[in-house]
Amino acid sequence: MTLAVDHRERGLIEALGAFPHVVKTLPVGDLVCEYGEGRRWIAERKRADDLAKSIKSGRWPDQLSRLHATGCRRIFFLIEGDLRSTSLSHDSLLGACVNAALRQNAHVFRTADLEETAAVVRHLVQKGGGAPAMPPG
Repeated sequence: MTLAVDHRERGLIEALGAFPHVVKTLPVGDLVCEYGEGRRWIAERKRADDLAKSIKSGRWPDQLSRLHATGCRRIFFLIEGDLRSTSLSHDSLLGACVNAALRQNAHVFRTADLEETAAVVRHLVQKGGGAPAMPPG
């Protein structure tokens, strides 16, 4: 198993501490975990305010498309922080999370802060190596 974390995710790298990972430049996503035999997942970490900015700027659909274009069957979004503390309505942000899960076949995890995000990543690494997810449809 190899967990790769994008070099720009400094806070997450620090929060992961001694948990085994490599730091590198990832072309898509913030984390990629590979288990061998084609089993892997990719994750995008977004603070609530970053999600709001991505939606407002129109980058959100492109980010979803780029994650799907990797061929990973397991796509995770780690949405960090309070959705009520952004410049976009709470309902719009919830809607984006629900749409990502239902229409884009992505798994959405909401976390309170960076430490909880790191804890979720550790669990995903340890438990995410099972059989590949079934394709949609």
